[in-house]
Amino acid sequence: MSNMPSGSPTLQASSSPSAAPSPLAATESVDLTGMQEFHSQGVFNPKDADPLGSESSGYFVVLDDTIGPTTRTWWGGDYATLHVPLFNSCNNDVTVASIKAQQRACGSTWEMNAGRGTNDCDHNLVLKLNDVSLNPWMEQYEHSGCVFQSNPSSPIIFHFRRWHSPYSNALIGRIVLDFELLFATKDPTKAPSALPSLSPSITPPPDQCSITACSCEIGQVDYRGTLAVTNTGLPCQRWDAQSPHSHTRTASNFPDSGLEENYCRNPDGEPGAWCYTTSDVRWQLCDVPVCTPECCESLAA
Repeated sequence: MSNMPSGSPTLQASSSPSAAPSPLAATESVDLTGMQEFHSQGVFNPKDADPLGSESSGYFVVLDDTIGPTTRTWWGGDYATLHVPLFNSCNNDVTVASIKAQQRACGSTWEMNAGRGTNDCDHNLVLKLNDVSLNPWMEQYEHSGCVFQSNPSSPIIFHFRRWHSPYSNALIGRIVLDFELLFATKDPTKAPSALPSLSPSITPPPDQCSITACSCEIGQVDYRGTLAVTNTGLPCQRWDAQSPHSHTRTASNFPDSGLEENYCRNPDGEPGAWCYTTSDVRWQLCDVPVCTPECCESLAA
């Protein structure tokens, strides 16, 4: 990629028709849980707008100006900010999430709507939830167990366009997104525990001292037992089912998390093993026993 020029390039309005827009992309789900970074499956190359394949920079814009930038800028900064309304499943209130929005190309990331030097690299959209300084609602423990989702009937649409002439501003493709956040902040007035569980530590018989009987790791990410009810006794929904609660925690998305049957698991860094329930309550933590230090030492041996 070229170094930053002294000013914005002079653009020649394209007299040729722009390339035919790509079909509307299938909706992708953005999982904001655990401050995960989202990389769009939609990947575009600015040179695709020119039949001769000339190099160009590209840029993303969102179609709704209440959510993010709808116009391009030259060079820009590290990132743009999106303001995405999320509906709280517990009370139907709307919370606006502040999200960092970048594009990635040629091994670098920068502001999603900024053009830079010409290149022949693929571009994709990169999103990540900003920290609590910009999302103070994330520290409100009363949201624990709630899910925050964008309006499924109004997905957020991004356009990717070519920057340089010829075919300046030609539409290369579209990305259609919905957003989800599984909330599990704990009550800060309560003393934190190393391993959240309602059960006391247990020492199973030596032949049962394993991750199928109890958990040794913080967050219980190691648990591979068959507990399938929550800490209030609600039956767990199967991980491969999308009813009564739709979700993205599937074995294909989290292949190393043991998402089998309807067993309690922790695929995404929550305070402990959990599951979606078969009731109106979307999800709850499970009462997975904590192994004693002696048991954990024997497992580590």
